[in-house]
Amino acid sequence: MVTDNAINYKAAGKLLHAKYPGIYWSPCSDHVINLTLEDVGKMDLVQECVVLGSRITTFVYNHKWPLAWLRQRDGWTEIVTPGATRFGTNFIALKSLYDHKEHLEAMVICHDYKKFLKTEKGRVVKDTVLNQRFWNNCLIIVKIMEPLMRLLRICDTNEKPLLGYVYEGLSRSIRGTKEIFKNQESKYKPFVDIISKRWDKMLRKRLHAAAYWLNPKFQYDPKNSLHNEPEAYKGLLGIIQDLHPDTPGIMHEVTMFQEGKKCFGILLAKKEAKTTTPDEWWRLFGVDAPHLQNLAIRILSQT
Repeated sequence: MVTDNAINYKAAGKLLHAKYPGIYWSPCSDHVINLTLEDVGKMDLVQECVVLGSRITTFVYNHKWPLAWLRQRDGWTEIVTPGATRFGTNFIALKSLYDHKEHLEAMVICHDYKKFLKTEKGRVVKDTVLNQRFWNNCLIIVKIMEPLMRLLRICDTNEKPLLGYVYEGLSRSIRGTKEIFKNQESKYKPFVDIISKRWDKMLRKRLHAAAYWLNPKFQYDPKNSLHNEPEAYKGLLGIIQDLHPDTPGIMHEVTMFQEGKKCFGILLAKKEAKTTTPDEWWRLFGVDAPHLQNLAIRILSQT
């Protein structure tokens, strides 16, 4: 059961689950991710980059010569501008601006740009465009937000079930942030704290953890850190305890899936795990584990 994040809905979800263990409540993943983006967007570093980036874009599109000069350059595409209603658009705009870095640098050092140095806005734009610290900060923000933006795109589409991707997307975002700052806690902590706070409060539920563990795309990816995250396995055990406490053989089926035996181990199954939706994959290759197959399809078909 998916609702918005209001306290009364959360309380109702807990009451329903207590009475009917097969019913699980979860807040809307799309909304939670947008709230996370909003929180990150309030950080001083992010606000500074967004404001400076917006000044550059506004200057370019409010003056005929800069825009005409840029549009004549090979490989030029239009700069994305932030939207008023979606918090993620600020990060999309920063990514777009960073992609135009070389064009903008060429513009402000061009001889014909000198006439704009007579104005304060023209000087500010040149100083910002030639400020490497500004671009470095933009790149850091874009890299940190990339996993969340990718997850948001998955959540925004109705083309495939998303439950099996939420846990991994948030976990990857935190790991990636730490890697960007080379595990220097003083640098990554402000970002990680914001992401973790929203995750822990709203989405770090065993339903999402179990969906992550049952997703063959991650279970059979040697580069994935799933096996180092016991929380995911504990989430699956909790679901089994709620829904199949007396089902004989289901734990044997769990081991079979984890070790890639029988139908789970054929080459076609491993290949299709990369491209087929998780629920459909279980329909195709879960025949040797009927109890776990039924549970996996039930969980992974959720949108």
